Amino acid sequence: MNWDTLFVFFDEHYKNIEKRFGQLQRKAKMKAIHKLRTSVRRITACMRLLQYIESDFAPDQFIQDIRPVFKQAGRVRDLQVSLELIMNAEESQMPEEVRALFLAYSEFKINEYSSNLMAGVAQANIEVLQNARILLDNWTNNPLEHTALLQAKLTEDALALAEREVIGLEEEQVHEVRLLVKTLRYSVELYLCCTPANKRLLDVVVEVRNMHKLMGLWHDFLILRDNILACRRFQSEKKSKRILKKSLKHVLPVVEQLRERINIQWPGVVNRLRKISFE
Repeated sequence: MNWDTLFVFFDEHYKNIEKRFGQLQRKAKMKAIHKLRTSVRRITACMRLLQYIESDFAPDQFIQDIRPVFKQAGRVRDLQVSLELIMNAEESQMPEEVRALFLAYSEFKINEYSSNLMAGVAQANIEVLQNARILLDNWTNNPLEHTALLQAKLTEDALALAEREVIGLEEEQVHEVRLLVKTLRYSVELYLCCTPANKRLLDVVVEVRNMHKLMGLWHDFLILRDNILACRRFQSEKKSKRILKKSLKHVLPVVEQLRERINIQWPGVVNRLRKISFE
């Protein structure tokens, strides 16, 4: 395993977090929020690999200052994605009245969340992440032993995920599986960045990545449903409430269709996970 690649990966995403923090102190732009959240996830994946090597290592101590920012950024991002889905929908599904109502609601809430986000960014201390970088240097002095340990841990995670089911679960339970899929995806992708190409492992990543994207789309429409309901509660006029309620009939079938696709494709993911190999 090429640990230097891991250092480069960590440093690149740390620099990106610095850059996005600077941008978000001025304005909560969608691209900056998305890039920030992606880099936080990637650096968390780095620290998760460290935790595999040293069980006493606790990633939370290094990201606790960033977590409130990450959460607020998520709230802004969710509204931005919901607005984008509505604006990109066919007018027959999301007529102008719905778009206008949701646009006004989302702008109001985004301004509120953005203020909290920018305040959190101003207070957060991201330099604490450099302490994790120092530990990364200290714990990579035995590459063969540590590589074998990482392979064992990633195999354990993959096989544990393969034991999970999605059919018949409540939405929150499927969401938990989605987070496990995302965690495994980022961990294995990071491992592959530091090692020679491995076709069987690449096949696992492709399968897991596709499921992560599908589950992410399902989650986006769940959030859209919830945001439309929140927008409806926000309204004072009965006519506006009726219009928004009517728009849900175009969202709910999509949620069901995506859930069915997840159910159909999940056995293929399980089959691939059970064949995970680092040889």
